[in-house]
Amino acid sequence: MFWFKNDLRAYLVAATGQPVLVASLDWTYKRRAADEFVQRLASDQGHYRDVLIRLMVDVAAVEQFPKLCKAEDRELKVAEAERAVSVLRGFIKPYEEELLEKEKAKGRITEARTEARELRHMAEKLAELKGRYEDLVVMENAQERGRLLEALLRDLFVLFDLDPKAAFKLRGEQIDGSFSLDGTHFLLEAKWTKDPSERKELDAFKSKIEDKIENTLGLFVSINGFGETAVERHSGQGAQMLLMTGADLYLVLDARIDLVELLERKHRHASRTGKILLEAQSIL
Repeated sequence: MFWFKNDLRAYLVAATGQPVLVASLDWTYKRRAADEFVQRLASDQGHYRDVLIRLMVDVAAVEQFPKLCKAEDRELKVAEAERAVSVLRGFIKPYEEELLEKEKAKGRITEARTEARELRHMAEKLAELKGRYEDLVVMENAQERGRLLEALLRDLFVLFDLDPKAAFKLRGEQIDGSFSLDGTHFLLEAKWTKDPSERKELDAFKSKIEDKIENTLGLFVSINGFGETAVERHSGQGAQMLLMTGADLYLVLDARIDLVELLERKHRHASRTGKILLEAQSIL
């Protein structure tokens, strides 16, 4: 494949990633250097087997020999190189399969490592959000606490790829935000009042939902829960909202249950039973 030493040296470094080994060869004659290189790889296959197989597969895949075009009698040299590579191809198939399987295994390992990094990132981010939530619990300024709760929920929904939208106003109404779940658009209302949210709050939220396009649903988050009458009034056939309590939220932030799984379970439960409040603790 190569007639000049510099070309051979450069190829061996690029093909094997062993610059120190290549530099340590006796380069007085290129054939001696090539022979010594192969013998070193072959004699220590516990260390160099993968390198040797990759080199064999790489050489067997060569179809053109541009580096020989600079040499004298290039037609003869190219023909000799083609014959030599052809002979190697007769032996290489099982090694190609071995290399392919190792590359697949390496890919699986890389994928697993990537997934593990993503899970660590998720856990770290959830822990950070949980800390922010615990800071809100002791905050006395209710208006500021509500504003920060909206930001926390937005960051949480971003973490779970729910495509949240920032708070916006429409015809004088304050809607805390919106998000998407499995192609369904949800309006989001978040309340952190001293007492549980009652029927009038849910009535007002329902009217906002009804003003939007058909099939829009709502998620009402009330940190201190809901009055029993409010839940009963809005449950039943044609229910348009799901309810989430502070306890539900904390279990998500504590990594006890996945947010998407929780919302899907709430949705399925409401579809089957008409009941709009399914608490995370009952699932666990």
